[in-house]
Amino acid sequence: MTESFLFLADRSAHIPQIRSHLEKGDLVLCDRYADSTYAYQGARLVGVIPDPIRFLQNASRGWLLSPDLTILLRVSPELGMERIKDRPTKIRFEDLALLRRVAANYDRLARSRRFAVLDGARSADVVSDDAISAIEKRLGRGRT
Repeated sequence: MTESFLFLADRSAHIPQIRSHLEKGDLVLCDRYADSTYAYQGARLVGVIPDPIRFLQNASRGWLLSPDLTILLRVSPELGMERIKDRPTKIRFEDLALLRRVAANYDRLARSRRFAVLDGARSADVVSDDAISAIEKRLGRGRT
């Protein structure tokens, strides 16, 4: 549980900078934010507390900023493991059983209307184009 709160604390450290840019009308893009904490830490807290995602969401309610759009690059846990197998440094999140629980958590979170779920198994160029389209759609403008 301590690790979960450390991740939430890390997220909170970014809020002043994010808020400053939002107040200026800037578009802010974050690579991983609260939803990744909910998905990963929720998976690690299974069996420790009931409904870990709801617990973490409640713990951050009132101070964590809610994104207008979350882009989820959906890949199977098996493909994710295949993509990272040659990395020189391994981290404790690189476990197939854990990644399956994480994927299930992301699927649960992605039921929210603010999510755009993209097929991350496709080429980087296609995924990039889809992400840009999702952002433009949310902003209310199409590609020019």
